[in-house]
Parts: sequence; structure tokens; C-alpha cells
Amino acid sequence: MGKEIDWDKVVEDLGPRLYKYFCVRFSSEQADDLTQETLIRLVRKCNDGKFNPDRGTLKMLGFGIAHYVALESR
Repeated sequence: MGKEIDWDKVVEDLGPRLYKYFCVRFSSEQADDLTQETLIRLVRKCNDGKFNPDRGTLKMLGFGIAHYVALESR
């Protein structure tokens, strides 16, 4: 990727947004778990070299992952 990702900043920015996204559909306890699962998958994708900033932002990728996490949790 070239530039190192500041995961503290990503979690600080994206975490609350993902939590709100999940709270609309699930209980607060489940939303917390799903937010954590989404962030873990996001880190794994980036570490595996599957994030290309030319194709979108980390926020976009995070919400894409969140969509599938929500579908899997129904």
C-alpha cells in the first residue's frame, strides 16, 4: 500500500459510525460485537493486501464489510 495505516485513528473515526449502523438493526450488545467483527475483518483485509486506495476509502471498505457482517448475523 505504501503508506502505513493509523489504526487508532481508523477505529476512533469509523468505530462509532459502524456501531450506529448496527444499532439500527440489532441490540446494543450485538451491535458492539458486530462492530468489533467488522473492524477485525477490515484489519485482516488490509494486512492481506486486499485494500486498494485507488478503488475507495477505508470507510467505504468498512461499511461494505459491515453490510455482509449484518447479513450473516440475521
